[in-house]
Amino acid sequence: MCAAVFLSALSIAAAQHPPIDATVTGRTVTGSIAWSNPSLKLSGTLEAEPGQRLYLVEIAVGTSDVAAELAAFRLTVDAAEYVAMAAGGAANLLFPIDVLVPGHEMMQILPVDGIISVTRNSETSVTVETTPRATLALLFEIPENASVRALKLPDGTTRPLK
Repeated sequence: MCAAVFLSALSIAAAQHPPIDATVTGRTVTGSIAWSNPSLKLSGTLEAEPGQRLYLVEIAVGTSDVAAELAAFRLTVDAAEYVAMAAGGAANLLFPIDVLVPGHEMMQILPVDGIISVTRNSETSVTVETTPRATLALLFEIPENASVRALKLPDGTTRPLK
């Protein structure tokens, strides 16, 4: 019952997001991705587990802004959906979600006059916000041989990916 109520609430929240003006692109990432946050004195490397691969989605936001749960951005792969493991303002600005401590925020001011913010509200809630004209990069770990279909956005639309 609780899961059904939660899913229903998530569906309502996703349907209430205003339309998102964005161009969405995606690509497989070969190898690992280094990440760092000098202000937090943290750095590391993101790598896919054996039998998995990394897939990067970049969302070039237009005149709208975005404010939604990270879980509302779902990568559709074959018959499954995945939530991002890292987010940032570009492929070279990714920050792993699991490193972000509950109650803390990671913010990036981008060279395109946009700002993104990722806030970990709790172990199960991560909010992503962008200003208009920002780029939001999301990194997913998916099965190695899976076929990527699309990205579902918080406004309820689906953007095809190849």
